[in-house]
Amino acid sequence: MLYRWADSFDHIIPGHDPMVLQRYPAGTPETAAWIAQVDVAPLTQWT
Repeated sequence: MLYRWADSFDHIIPGHDPMVLQRYPAGTPETAAWIAQVDVAPLTQWT
């Protein structure tokens, strides 16, 4: 059911997964350790 709201599987983000910070760009350089910009394409694929 969740998949119908996402553009692709790559847009489904597991909650509280520390890899999100590696996979998505930081919101700003100052918040890179805790805020990711998830409204853009991921930098890497889930492995």
